[in-house]
Amino acid sequence: MNYTNLMRTTLSVLGVSLFSFYLVGCSESTDKAEVKKVTSEVSKVSTEQAASQASLQNNKSSENNPKAAVTEEVLPEPPASKKAVDLTKGQHQLWQLQDADIENKETYAVQADPAVLSSFVIDGVVTMQVTPDHTVAAKLVETYNGDMGEMVWKGEIVDGDNTESMLVTEGERTTIISLATRYGNQTIVIDKDTGKGRATDEDKIAQSQNPDHVDAVPVKDDLLKSQPK
Repeated sequence: MNYTNLMRTTLSVLGVSLFSFYLVGCSESTDKAEVKKVTSEVSKVSTEQAASQASLQNNKSSENNPKAAVTEEVLPEPPASKKAVDLTKGQHQLWQLQDADIENKETYAVQADPAVLSSFVIDGVVTMQVTPDHTVAAKLVETYNGDMGEMVWKGEIVDGDNTESMLVTEGERTTIISLATRYGNQTIVIDKDTGKGRATDEDKIAQSQNPDHVDAVPVKDDLLKSQPK
């Protein structure tokens, strides 16, 4: 009887101990799972904070340095340069009159072609509208540098005589053309970039300054008296 009771007591104690060990194991597993979960959440939060800080630093860097904010800056295309024109082939008009009626005007507007203006070459030929009804052609025959280093071109009027000529002086921004033809004498000042210009009728200016066309010096009376009879 005592032996039986002892066995029961021993089994009871052993059962309680095993159950206690089981509970401790479950508790430890639960604790480890909780620790692992917390560690994972802490790691996730740390990663998010690091990403947020990096984003703030990038924004500050972009504000301090605008160029850094644009990874690929799209630059505007440079303006197309004037296409050269071969003045030795075909006919190329240097300018046209903008005013239909220039009969009573000393100055009037012209529109030149900048491409033709920048393509001067020896033996090149250009045409010019000198009146609403007349156009003349000139052939470039000589070029040299002026006293100030400017480029100078001399031209001969096609089918003209020795009193007709063209002289072109190129500056940095403007080109000045002196033209003498059977239709009159003109000075044309042209903007090299836009081709806009003004022509001056030198004959009309001379006429307005000397309307009686007097081109002689009168002889004094004392000189007339000194002449032998």
